[in-house]
Amino acid sequence: MAKVNPTLGKMVGKIGGVVYSVSKGQQVMREKPISVANPQTAAQVAQRSKMKLITQLAAQVSGSIFYAGKGAVSGRNQFVAANLKQAYYSGDKAAIILDNVQLADGNAGIPALHVARSINQKLQITFTEEVASDIVGIYFCVYKKTDEGRLALYGQKLVREKDDTYGFMAEFPTTTDELVIWAVGIKATNSSSKAAYYNFQVSNGVDAASLLSDIMSSTSGLIYSATRGVTLYRGETETESVQEGQARVYVTAGNGGTATGAGVFAIGDEVTVTATPTAPNTFAGWQIAGQPGYVSTSASYTFTLEGMTDLVAVFNIPSGDGTDES
Repeated sequence: MAKVNPTLGKMVGKIGGVVYSVSKGQQVMREKPISVANPQTAAQVAQRSKMKLITQLAAQVSGSIFYAGKGAVSGRNQFVAANLKQAYYSGDKAAIILDNVQLADGNAGIPALHVARSINQKLQITFTEEVASDIVGIYFCVYKKTDEGRLALYGQKLVREKDDTYGFMAEFPTTTDELVIWAVGIKATNSSSKAAYYNFQVSNGVDAASLLSDIMSSTSGLIYSATRGVTLYRGETETESVQEGQARVYVTAGNGGTATGAGVFAIGDEVTVTATPTAPNTFAGWQIAGQPGYVSTSASYTFTLEGMTDLVAVFNIPSGDGTDES
């Protein structure tokens, strides 16, 4: 059964054929290792494993898939084919970083997302930069990690016009659960398609995903953007998705002290993280999450950022007999 790691605040464990874990600070969805009598080649095993994982994901987010079917190939199968490119094979199992999932066949750009839990007691989703003028609407969806380790739709909205203060923005009831948030933009390629979009009549009782599908299927000249995604972990009050050329640094303090320095930085930046033990504890060292040994034993550790980095500050805690435990 899947559960939440009390130290990292992220979903770990297994449910059915899926295992949730944390890799380099990212919430990762993995398939349980497959075991077959005739595994064939390593490449075939890897491809089959990735296919199974993405098919399971498609079933969980089916209400937010906007790929159009092509001939005999369904929209869901288009989703599977596209996101197979996002999946990777590590060791003996397939995995995908959920932030990278694509819900639609689009390549127009939208900025990174900013998510905060406690804006006027609401979960608020905005963008870190101004959205381009040819983006006429944004579909937002929020999926919650259930206790069983599955993704369940928590809320969805199609925002058709910008707010004067925040631009495109969506709000949902706040929650302490771990959430995966995705946004898909609607781009008008000409003035006629923009006018048709704004003149589209909305029927009462239609959910956001169905409304978006109706608009896109009945209005020429509209295309989807690429999907932006971000995970808001338990214990986090706000977060941002990462833009091109940037990477996120995660910092977690083990028992016995505190740690600072987490954030989003440009690749190549010098990043400093700092650990502070609580007396009478002492600092032991910095670990890459999930890896043995220390990358530094200095409480103030500076490194050149090369990619996503998940650091854990480890402390020595005196035991009752006067010896240290790390």
